Amino acid sequence: MPLYHIFLGKFKKAVRIPEYGYIGLTEKELKVIDTFEFQRLRWIKQAPGAYTVYPGMSHTRFEHSLGVMHLAGEAATHVILNSGIVSNTNEIEETVQLTRLAALLHDIGHGPFSHTFELAHQLAGSEWKHEEAGRQIIRTKLNDALNQYGFAPDDIIKLLDNKSGKPWYPFMRDIVISPVYNVDRMNYLVLDSARSGALEYGIIDAARIIQNMYSLPNDWSLTIGIKAKDATLRMLEAYVHMYRSVYLHKKATAADTQIAYALKLVWDNGVLDDLKNPKTENLLDMNDYTLLDRLVNCGVKEAANFIERYRRRDILKVAADISLDQLTQAGYEPSILIKEIRYDLSLEEHQVIYDILNMKRPAPYPSEPTSWQHFMFYDDERPERTGKLEEWEVSYLVSLLKQTFRVRIYTFKENEKRVKEAVLRKLNLG
Repeated sequence: MPLYHIFLGKFKKAVRIPEYGYIGLTEKELKVIDTFEFQRLRWIKQAPGAYTVYPGMSHTRFEHSLGVMHLAGEAATHVILNSGIVSNTNEIEETVQLTRLAALLHDIGHGPFSHTFELAHQLAGSEWKHEEAGRQIIRTKLNDALNQYGFAPDDIIKLLDNKSGKPWYPFMRDIVISPVYNVDRMNYLVLDSARSGALEYGIIDAARIIQNMYSLPNDWSLTIGIKAKDATLRMLEAYVHMYRSVYLHKKATAADTQIAYALKLVWDNGVLDDLKNPKTENLLDMNDYTLLDRLVNCGVKEAANFIERYRRRDILKVAADISLDQLTQAGYEPSILIKEIRYDLSLEEHQVIYDILNMKRPAPYPSEPTSWQHFMFYDDERPERTGKLEEWEVSYLVSLLKQTFRVRIYTFKENEKRVKEAVLRKLNLG
């Protein structure tokens, strides 16, 4: 049965995603999806670390991007209808289509193993952002696919770049990258909770929120109707519980760190420099599987060992999980503590690794609690923005997030007991 959209008309094709049923694809979207650059996302897992814990989480950036596109289209449609936006047919169609294309391409620049690739750069003392890589791919590789239908790469980039100008309506950008309720986060909560089986942590009522989206003429930014306040609070709660229990699961962060540290080791040895701040062509040649092959054959013994063990699911053990407050009270900086433990136990640098969980993790911080305090709902009966989130409504969630500000110390199982005992001695916790 063909699928139709109220503004886009008959879809060219339909694809089935378990969480949404059949979703439609326009000819413009298919032109982008069928490029090598987008198809590459099939080979990059959405949550590679969590996959080692929850085997059902084998989904990739490919189906995540399709889901975000679908939700973005639903959101733009409801904003237009709920807000009574009156415009010519072509402009409304362009508004919905451009929002969907921006959502479709929001993750096009991800490196292998998703956010783990960015963690590797942090461990190596450098910085690399998939957002900027995505802009370069859109500009240099997808120009023809977009221009064929009248969309310039900059049209997409402006929607994905919070610092640039606002094309058309600001709500289009908010739908994709709002700090609290964007459809990217909605979709990964829906997919990740379903595929992991952890429905009790991440299930949200995305439809309720989307159906209560508005944009007001004073600035045309996105706002949520007050009737969806409870659904929005539940979404914030789902952020917190998925973040703590799934994305930052001890085995998941250990697996991410194992891959990231293997990359750091090869870069420290001057090997595989084409993977460090890669050019667009080099990035597009990489995915999860090609990266593992290159690392296991890189010629750096320690890095190859990390990957061979990873392939057997011989994952780093968490020898200690310490709050930052505990370290401060004991008078230690994390790096100093680790150096002393390595020295005391005669272990090499790669044998004891630490990670600070308040830095940008392979699971990005879901949203800043400070942004929740300024969140306003829209009461369509008054009509006006009203109903800020009260402190008591989010204080419990904020306190849970603060508990994730920790230091984890990793080592392989043969050294786990010794490292654990050394940490307890150093911090007088034994």
